[in-house]
Amino acid sequence: MYIIHNLRINYTKSNFIAFTQDKRTQPNFNEIKIHDPNCKINECSCNIINKTEHTKYLGLFIDQHLKWDTHINTLIMKLRKLQHLYINARKFLNIQTLRLIYFSMTQSILQYGITA
Repeated sequence: MYIIHNLRINYTKSNFIAFTQDKRTQPNFNEIKIHDPNCKINECSCNIINKTEHTKYLGLFIDQHLKWDTHINTLIMKLRKLQHLYINARKFLNIQTLRLIYFSMTQSILQYGITA
């Protein structure tokens, strides 16, 4: 494994994205091979980093075309789970408590990353 400044790449967790406008301009490779300094080309068993269409970075899903479809669909799924909580909680909680729960759980999910 190649180490600089005591930093190591975790090849199982690493991936890369090629940011493009559409499918026509996508590169035609799906992996990057990271060669060791003492690698023999005819017997290469070096580590590979795979290409992905989207990835999660700091809680935001980034798409290869810089569109928000994946992130919005994830938010919808989180909010649907909370909807069940509100339906059951409104039977025995007052409006002020429901409002407090809304601001602490739902609004924080909606507002996170809004500047991006």
